[in-house]
Amino acid sequence: MEPTDDEASRYSLLASSVAGRKLTVQASDVALAFTDGQTIFLPPCEPDAAVVIVVVQGALVAAGSLEARLVSRLVGRDKPLRRYLTLEASRALSEPGLPVPAAVEATVRDSWPGEAPVSAQESLRRALGGEAVRPAPAAFGTIRRGKLIRGGAAQPADPTLPGREAPLPDDDLPDLPDDEGSDESRLLKLFENPLRFQSPIFKLLRNLIGMGRQIGGDGEAAPEDLPVSGSRRGRQTGVGATIVTSAPAGLGAPVAEPAGDRFYHEWDCRSGRYREHWCRVGAFDPAGVSAPTAGDIPVDPAVRRELARLGLAPRRHDRQAEGETLDTTALVDFAVARASGEAGGTRVYQARLRTAHDLGVVVLLDASGSTAEDGGAGATVWDKQRRLAGSLIAALEEVGDRVAGYGFMSHGRHDVRFLRVKEFDGRFDHAARTRLRNIEPEGFTRMGAAIRHSAELAATQAGTSNRLLVVISDGFPYDDGYEARYAEQDTRRALDEAVERAVGCVCVSVGTSTDPAALRRLWGNVSHVGMIEPGELGRHLLPLFRAALHVARSRTHDEARWPRRRSA
Repeated sequence: MEPTDDEASRYSLLASSVAGRKLTVQASDVALAFTDGQTIFLPPCEPDAAVVIVVVQGALVAAGSLEARLVSRLVGRDKPLRRYLTLEASRALSEPGLPVPAAVEATVRDSWPGEAPVSAQESLRRALGGEAVRPAPAAFGTIRRGKLIRGGAAQPADPTLPGREAPLPDDDLPDLPDDEGSDESRLLKLFENPLRFQSPIFKLLRNLIGMGRQIGGDGEAAPEDLPVSGSRRGRQTGVGATIVTSAPAGLGAPVAEPAGDRFYHEWDCRSGRYREHWCRVGAFDPAGVSAPTAGDIPVDPAVRRELARLGLAPRRHDRQAEGETLDTTALVDFAVARASGEAGGTRVYQARLRTAHDLGVVVLLDASGSTAEDGGAGATVWDKQRRLAGSLIAALEEVGDRVAGYGFMSHGRHDVRFLRVKEFDGRFDHAARTRLRNIEPEGFTRMGAAIRHSAELAATQAGTSNRLLVVISDGFPYDDGYEARYAEQDTRRALDEAVERAVGCVCVSVGTSTDPAALRRLWGNVSHVGMIEPGELGRHLLPLFRAALHVARSRTHDEARWPRRRSA
């Protein structure tokens, strides 16, 4: 059923409202709806289906999902494109304030009830990876790279909105023609399964290898010598420490303004509102002259072992003895070897194993004067905290995770100092270890501002799907006008805000005399542990870190499924 002129006009108003720009709707005889960035081409359909199409396609325009550098990666790859469309529809329609009819929201939620991506780049990565994402239904339409008008759909309506990144720079990529019959390239289809029973490659390999075992009822054979298998590793769990398994409620806190020195808000529990742009955070290198050597920082083998099992992502491995798909190159080598009279290697599979590290961590070290107190065993609290921070940073770097380390102290709300130890793109080398040794405890502890700045760094610079903030502190926030319940509530609110940004939080105190009840009040909403010695971290690390990542992911998942709760 083609829409009338009045219906098309009404749909255009809806599309423009969702896209945040002028977007027209035009009736067409296409099989699947698509947009060129200025017009949505609508196939014959019922009014309810048309509303779903118009809202989804308009949201893709608004969210920057159709940026040329992204969708070019999907040309000729029908299955990844449908997965990308599922993920981007979920992300685009999860934005707060978007005028989304309830029926459309339910359709998108039914299509993908899982965790929504935080950016189009993440959707592309997940669509091209091995994640089990349900292909988008026909009701979402499709994406046609060759039909997109250059610049018409590349720029989101408002790139400053949360989760909407500025588009990648245009490298004058040529417009690639669409295959109107199918979005899947014949060449890709040919090589998708080299043993497709009627494919030329299969017939060639069958003649080279020689096959005896029958498969199915069509008389085709499969190689006897190739083991067919797959394996899955069960989830491993641990116990220990105080672990929080539920996420905090929505906050809707204001965003810090970008500047050389960063300004952050602060929660005033007495008035029940934020003091906006209240604290200034500046970055510095630690001052002082260190000893001639930065000293060795021992890495606890237990910590390294536990970190090696954390934050892993699937990575493709070729030439495996077993796996889910065939490795074409290895298979051809096997066939050539057999034809030459050699045995040939049977490792001809590709497997996606969870070996890629996808974890970014900010280690935040409390360097205030209160940490100079005696921590027992002839060492101060500061000595133990610094040793723990150095060991953790070194272990994270050794296992291949992205890690940044900073100390912090304050002298009033206008002077919160962030002391650089190691940045994400730096190395924990002699210079970084020297900076760590140069930090000496002084000043006060405006912890909320330091946590907010750390969460900002983790969210914007880690470059990973899994992000953690590890706060190492004596749990005693104090500064000028920042004490008692006011300081505790602001610290807790800052930690909750970090979780809102999908940054898991772990708080560790070591050797401190702070009352355990006070620590529970301060860290109550996040996973935390109090230790006597730094060496105890190994047995607590895995359950603590996993719980923090789970809470961050579940909070993001809830926001994706119920985006309107954010403003409640």
